[in-house]
Amino acid sequence: MRARRPTTRGATAKACPERSRRVKSWHKTVKRECIRPLTPLSLADARRIVAGFVHKYNTVRLHSGIGYVTPQSRLEGRDQQIVAERRRKLAAARQVREMAHSQPCQPQLELRIPVSVVA
Repeated sequence: MRARRPTTRGATAKACPERSRRVKSWHKTVKRECIRPLTPLSLADARRIVAGFVHKYNTVRLHSGIGYVTPQSRLEGRDQQIVAERRRKLAAARQVREMAHSQPCQPQLELRIPVSVVA
């Protein structure tokens, strides 16, 4: 009897739709924002382009799923500090806006141009 070779799984576990969805979403993003606009001409060119995209994706791009911070900021533990700073700035802006709206409006001076100048 012949021995069976062990099988290997792909990128996602069997019957794991959540992980599969994330992988598909990642591939869609890479294609839409990296591969299609830049159109690599060779495998080496594609690797260079994708490596640059991955670096930008992890260090520059804000991600809604982690509170609009970069993955690098989250990995370094700076995400809470960034969110707190945003909240502080929003509160200060809200306070300035409320003060501006609470003050009575100053009457606007009406500018009248003589008819002879217009004609």
